[in-house]
Amino acid sequence: MHAGMGHGRQTLDSLYPQARKLQFELKMQMSYLDSGRTGGKTDAELQAEARGNLSTLEQLLWQLDSLVQTNAKPTEKDTWTKRLQQLRSETHALGSTLEQHIYSVNRRAVEARERESLMSRRNAGFDSGNGAMYAAQESESLQRSSQMVSDLTSLSQSILGDLGEQRNRMKVRVSTV
Repeated sequence: MHAGMGHGRQTLDSLYPQARKLQFELKMQMSYLDSGRTGGKTDAELQAEARGNLSTLEQLLWQLDSLVQTNAKPTEKDTWTKRLQQLRSETHALGSTLEQHIYSVNRRAVEARERESLMSRRNAGFDSGNGAMYAAQESESLQRSSQMVSDLTSLSQSILGDLGEQRNRMKVRVSTV
């Protein structure tokens, strides 16, 4: 049985650095996305890679959690639990940042299409026969914009709630230490 524990610990010791490396790669990808330096890749390709890394990292965290529960020595369990909680917290923050970036990119694309549509209608000129149609399109555009503002507000509230929960967890953790 002691050999199994050694093997489990070795696996923890080998998987944890992989998770940290993957998290670092994800941080770099987020940095590239935020700065617009995509290294010859399209924004969509970099986003897809970042989502893939996030998914792989979440799977690694699940594996590490399982190994800590089943194979870690009792004296090391608390240390591993704290390490994984920190890794999980940072991963969650990166995931939120990635989703914010994707939402922002999509929002800008919709705004650009709407702006282009508005400019083309403006340049085409209004005649009395198309006035009602243009007014209806303007109304739809205004409703979509209003919905985007509402979605952004909801996202912001969710992020603030997550940050508040994270702060409370950190307060509890600091007070227990």
